[in-house]
Amino acid sequence: MVTVVAGAALAACGGAVVTPTVVCPSEAPVDGASCAPASRGGTCGYGSCQGRPVTQAVCDASSLRWRVRSTPCVVTPPRRACPPSRPAQGDACDVALDPQTCNYGWSDCLRGPEVTAICEANTWRLAVATCNPPPPTCPATAPTTGASCALPSSTPCNYGDCNGSPTTFARCEAGVWIVAEASCNPPPPACPAEAPAPSSPCALPEGFPSCSYGSCGVSPTLAASCVGGQWRVTEQPCSPPRVVCPNDAPIEGDACDQPATGGCSYGECGDRPALNYTCRGGRWWLDRAMCGDFCPPSRPRAGSACARDASEPCRYPGAVCGDTQLQNEAQCNPMTSRWVITEFVCR
Repeated sequence: MVTVVAGAALAACGGAVVTPTVVCPSEAPVDGASCAPASRGGTCGYGSCQGRPVTQAVCDASSLRWRVRSTPCVVTPPRRACPPSRPAQGDACDVALDPQTCNYGWSDCLRGPEVTAICEANTWRLAVATCNPPPPTCPATAPTTGASCALPSSTPCNYGDCNGSPTTFARCEAGVWIVAEASCNPPPPACPAEAPAPSSPCALPEGFPSCSYGSCGVSPTLAASCVGGQWRVTEQPCSPPRVVCPNDAPIEGDACDQPATGGCSYGECGDRPALNYTCRGGRWWLDRAMCGDFCPPSRPRAGSACARDASEPCRYPGAVCGDTQLQNEAQCNPMTSRWVITEFVCR
């Protein structure tokens, strides 16, 4: 009572009202038993069931009696893990303990499990997921015309072999096989893709042209002939490529496609050519074999090599001014052994 009076006094003085705290019995009271005024409006809990009280006692403010209510504690047992291996259809399970569904395997086409095991009525039921059925395939052996079939008409079925080509053609039309056969027409005889070994068997007809293999510069050229059912292989000499020289001396640096071993000579210088050109790297190159006052038949390129020892320049037709034909000059510089070209223009 002191606490209540102190609370009232504080209220009269303008302080806060102190609400009586609930005083719960140490044990759950009996329903209908009297409760203390200090317990009015309070709720007392007893026992625990997964964190919640099992019994709740409330002090009724009007009758000052305990109202007690108890709730049975129902604890759900934890679920077991899925069986490590897939159960068989009809195996026993426990709907209270086993998971409702368990997945096994993986289907790439469905992007999901291949088999789902479902626990129903304490029995495992298996649900198997399948992709689209594979396309129908041709029979292993050629069917007969008129026999039933289930293939689409766009699926060809070919059988037999004639030098790599089929001899029997079957097609399913409106549920019935239609079969056509062709005679075996062998292709004409041909040379082997690779050079045969000497004295190995051959089947080319007598008089068939010899087969050639290899090329100069890579491997010896071989000629293989089928004689008496055996290959006769001989090596053919590799003839050097023939050099085709231009009619006039080329200009050094011009493009060429002659063999690297060939050269082209022009003019005379005693007992040797005045000019000798060699095709190297796809370009004409001038070997220094000039002498005296010999001039190239065509105007050389400025800066190309020269070995002319005459002081008089070489002259070549240039521009035409009115009725006058100007002459351009090519001088071999003895210091650099290079051609210097002077061109005259009309004024």
